[in-house]
Amino acid sequence: MRLIAGRYELQKELGAGGMGAVWLGRDQVLGRSVAIKEIRLAATGATKLTAAAFQEARAAAALNHTHIVPVYDVVEYRSRPWIVMLAIEGPTLQQRVQSDGPLGPDAVARIGVSLASALDAAHEQGIVHRDVKPSNVMLARDDHPWLVDFGIAQPRSCVPADEAPGTVADDLAIVSRAAKGSAGYAAPEQVRGDPPEPGVDVFGLGATLYYAVEGEHAFSGDDAWATLMAPQFESPRRPRKAGSLGTILLRMMARHPADRPTLAEVQSALRLPPRRTCFPRRAHSGAAPLGVTVATSAR
Repeated sequence: MRLIAGRYELQKELGAGGMGAVWLGRDQVLGRSVAIKEIRLAATGATKLTAAAFQEARAAAALNHTHIVPVYDVVEYRSRPWIVMLAIEGPTLQQRVQSDGPLGPDAVARIGVSLASALDAAHEQGIVHRDVKPSNVMLARDDHPWLVDFGIAQPRSCVPADEAPGTVADDLAIVSRAAKGSAGYAAPEQVRGDPPEPGVDVFGLGATLYYAVEGEHAFSGDDAWATLMAPQFESPRRPRKAGSLGTILLRMMARHPADRPTLAEVQSALRLPPRRTCFPRRAHSGAAPLGVTVATSAR
């Protein structure tokens, strides 16, 4: 048995990536299952990454929302930070699409309303997520969405000196993960290194919902670098399966932040039923209808 900080038992590795791994564990003190995120540090930059991990924990722990995974604890073990969170049983949104194909517009709209509400709550606390993407959305029972991984989230007023406007690192891994979000989901101003503002999360959410309903990225390139840079120079591909969601998704991925809707507007748009044309009943006299009425009432 491998015990972390004398309290958390590691049971099974759930997944791993370049920055670390996520384990299913058990809190022996409280007797409950937990997810434990192990941050695997490179030989260089370990101090900065450790600070970033504690920053992630503080950012997420400050939030209390039904669609944000709560953080229980953060500990240091064998010179690595470990973040203890609620254990979610279910796939990520990315895994669901990859296994089952695109979701229907109604399901994506429901997920979108939930995530927009979560991000709005984070923004009210001055926290911008900066890495909204399908692999950071967990789907629990009844497809209840949870937003995870505040690994590059930070207060809007706090921008590290090496991420000041106008600087872009040469290393794609540094650009896309440590500072600028993920390729295909990062807003143009993120890639430029502008200070984080709520609009970057609106963009990321739009690109995430686009992927969920279309089954493909809104932007594409020959490699990760080209995909990361594409939103600065190209418009997103026109959606083919999104139906009535298409308009709001394209607005959310507008190149300029001022052209994007607020998260409140996003929620309102996603709650509206599809627009449909209603033809008045033909009069008893046999007269032809004089016009049409478009129903736009909210649910």
